[in-house]
Amino acid sequence: MLENLESLESKVNLVIEQISKFNNEELIEILQLLPNEYSQIANLDGTETLLKNNQYNKKLIKILHDREFIINDKVEKIKLNLI
Repeated sequence: MLENLESLESKVNLVIEQISKFNNEELIEILQLLPNEYSQIANLDGTETLLKNNQYNKKLIKILHDREFIINDKVEKIKLNLI
């Protein structure tokens, strides 16, 4: 389904809408379908990931933080720095 959407915003918003339906393994698979900056989160190796600072990324990061996929998120003026 993600492949049918053209914009990154649409893809991330779809993940946000459906994320509660995914177990952790499924969530990792879904993140790996997104562009590199998102698929890096699925590695769960503590690698720093930079995402653009916008509403849909903020929502996604909050959910990932709540699910303990990320342990620290630092919001910067231009990008979101995930550690």
